[in-house]
Amino acid sequence: MSNKHQWLDSLTPDEEAFVKNFILNSGSLKKLQREYKVSYPTIRHKLNTIIEKIREKPDRKNNFNQKLMQLVIDEDISLYAANIIMQMYKEEKDD
Repeated sequence: MSNKHQWLDSLTPDEEAFVKNFILNSGSLKKLQREYKVSYPTIRHKLNTIIEKIREKPDRKNNFNQKLMQLVIDEDISLYAANIIMQMYKEEKDD
């Protein structure tokens, strides 16, 4: 596949289904939230992850944040803990 469409190959089957549902729901995150029975931040994070794949060049910070938020979604850590970790990461990068 050409570089132009390389992002399509990077999508998981779940992400492909999400894109299809996103289109069928006219881009309404509220409708997707109800359909998937998850919170708005979870739907927003899933969409942001796909957007980064489409951009093909996620920066290191966004990649770190995405992985951290996936831990929150998977309920491996709390949102509160994730926010503290993100703040510490940002402070370390700024030094």
